[in-house]
Amino acid sequence: MGFMLDQAQMDFGSTLERMLGGADTPHAIRAWARGEHAPGRAVWGRLADAGVTGLAVPEAYEGVGPLPVELSVAYIAAGRHAVPGPLAETAATAVLLTALAEGGTARTVQVAEEWLPRIADGRALVTLAAADGGPYALDADAADAVFAVAGEELWLAPGHGPVQPSFDPARRLARPLPGGQLLARGPAVSAAAARAADWAAFATAALSLGTGLALLERTAAYARQRTQFGRPIGSFQAVKHRLADALIALEFARPLLYGAAVALASGPACGTLASGPGDDAHRPGHRGDPLACGPVGDTHPSGSGDDAHTPGPAGSPPTAAGPAGDAHAYGPTSSPHASGPMPGAHVYGPRGGADASGATGDALASGPAGSPPTAAGPAGGTHAYGPTSGAHGYGPAGDVRAAVAAAKVAAGEAAYTAARAALHLHGALGYTDEYDLSLWIRKARALRSAWGSPAVCRARVLAP
Repeated sequence: MGFMLDQAQMDFGSTLERMLGGADTPHAIRAWARGEHAPGRAVWGRLADAGVTGLAVPEAYEGVGPLPVELSVAYIAAGRHAVPGPLAETAATAVLLTALAEGGTARTVQVAEEWLPRIADGRALVTLAAADGGPYALDADAADAVFAVAGEELWLAPGHGPVQPSFDPARRLARPLPGGQLLARGPAVSAAAARAADWAAFATAALSLGTGLALLERTAAYARQRTQFGRPIGSFQAVKHRLADALIALEFARPLLYGAAVALASGPACGTLASGPGDDAHRPGHRGDPLACGPVGDTHPSGSGDDAHTPGPAGSPPTAAGPAGDAHAYGPTSSPHASGPMPGAHVYGPRGGADASGATGDALASGPAGSPPTAAGPAGGTHAYGPTSGAHGYGPAGDVRAAVAAAKVAAGEAAYTAARAALHLHGALGYTDEYDLSLWIRKARALRSAWGSPAVCRARVLAP
């Protein structure tokens, strides 16, 4: 089944690409990593002016959403340019507060009315700590508010603890301080947090896909320029295969991402989720549990969520063995030679059936057997995707979660494949702090496990 963007959505993505291309995001990233947030907040202001921060906020609260398809388009562009800040967490918080306000108490409605309009217009940069994402809140030091879910309680934290190191220096992690203002309590908090966690995983998948695309494009350009033995290294078959593997993984991940967007848009209340009985078993801090998500998936102290890759000391690169040195097989090696940049045409990989080769080798369903009609751009229009069917029915909450998990694992592994190819072909130069490519390599590694490690996502996809 094919998932095609309409012209308005493609124009929206092109506009964001041009805008972010002139925003000097490498400077903003390095400043953000030092704790200097002004350049990054300026980029956020541009995104807000383009309507990006309102894509997860309903129109009733001055947003334009929830529009998961448009959000995926925007976050792919943000990933391409490695925009710093809690993008996924801001969207997830908007979903969380909206869910609590739906049929909730006067208090939860008041909280939504206070924060959602500020999130929608970019006045408030917020972050979230929840069970699925671990005990750390991303960029709490830069946020205007830190929301924390603890069991069946939602708190507005009074502050945060020390900032912890991350594989990606621009991802600044800190634990919310206990106490603060209790905003909501009861089973509705758990259900709303589950919905928000799926949106966070979905947004992270889009960021991963954009990050991987940027890595592949930069590496392909480098392979055409660098020469050995009097020839561009991109002409060597081994190099072509590395780039082709990354290309195939990324293009297989794309329809899964759009399929997850359709699943979120088609679900009741735009993706209402109910936490399954096994979800609460994976609590943060279970360091020996291969299915534990880890704090946010990318902290050095966590030791979890790494899917057989043990992190090295602070500042060290991810495992960077050559093609024979990695235990992960990222799809077929008999792929076509495709050393150039990503194609511009919107053709999103194979149509129909289950994708059994993908980025991870798991049987990942390629989406519902019914493509959406043209969806309105960020400024309006309702998504009437009609009934959906196929490998994932996308009706029950568990099917929505499985669709999101499939997109997350495929996009995360594809970006990681692109990062490994980039590091392999650039050599040590690719990981030096002064070289911009290192910003994308580090981000791909961190996003791979944020809001659901590969092991967690595979378990959700394959759950009966």
